[in-house]
Amino acid sequence: MTTSIIIPVYNTSATLGECVASVLAQTATDIEVVLVDDGSTDGSPALCDEWARRDNRVRVIHRPNGGLSAARNSGIEAARGDCLMFVDSDDTISPDTVEAVTAVLLADEACDMVEFAVTRVADGRAHDIFMPRRTVYDDMSRYWFMGRAYEHSYACNKAFRRRLFATLRFAEGRVFEDMELLPRLLRLCRRVCTTPRGRYYYRLNAQGITATATGSDMTSLLDAHLAVADGMLARADAAAPHDRRMRRAADRYYMHVLNIQIQCCMMCACRPQLGMRRVQVLHLPKQYIVKGVLLRLLGVGATCRLIRACKSVNYSK
Repeated sequence: MTTSIIIPVYNTSATLGECVASVLAQTATDIEVVLVDDGSTDGSPALCDEWARRDNRVRVIHRPNGGLSAARNSGIEAARGDCLMFVDSDDTISPDTVEAVTAVLLADEACDMVEFAVTRVADGRAHDIFMPRRTVYDDMSRYWFMGRAYEHSYACNKAFRRRLFATLRFAEGRVFEDMELLPRLLRLCRRVCTTPRGRYYYRLNAQGITATATGSDMTSLLDAHLAVADGMLARADAAAPHDRRMRRAADRYYMHVLNIQIQCCMMCACRPQLGMRRVQVLHLPKQYIVKGVLLRLLGVGATCRLIRACKSVNYSK
């Protein structure tokens, strides 16, 4: 099974070498690396070309700047592999990652997506932020809620069968594009598997979208959740009489989206769009209980306004 590893590149000459070296050091040998230079203005284009000269597994695409999604989409179009993976050019992967995910795909013809661990690296320190066990999900609702897929919707810690991208692409011109795409991919997935083998090392970027997100960016993230939340929650509620754990997991997801709604209201004073849900407060994780009580007493709009007012008072002191 050939694996195409797509690496979008934009002005990352300082980290590109380490990234590409980690990909070429894979224990799996049947790989191709597609470097997509997205109109870089530093030394990245020359570095991409140098890697292609040094290793015949590397191909380079130079394109005008169009953003991360556009670069990934160009890589998908050019990729020749049966399996697609994405690595950002300031990150790295452990040497066994491709071998681990392709082993899962080869062993299970129905598995369309494999997810593996993520470690965040900041100031020389590593912190594990997602450590999956070996799990198989045939029900995508269970993966979404019980596996908390919405908390780690990153494209970069997954391997996909190429067929998933026959008609799908990353949405261009928007942020949090991974979260927008994942539910659409899951509609096509027959099975999702997670594995404890392999590792994605995410380098915390102080200038990245998660660190510098604006109110408009957070609204984009909220919109991605609102597009799927009602349907996902309805399916969980339908299973609730027979599966209390699913109901509790659905409540947790709702509170996750409520947090995003609150952030949007705080950052751009917009009216809440999230509908009301009567969550079971006593079964919520500790970090959600206060907001859950406020939600039951006040509703979504008043909860957002109250928390926004309290934050404003704190910031003014």
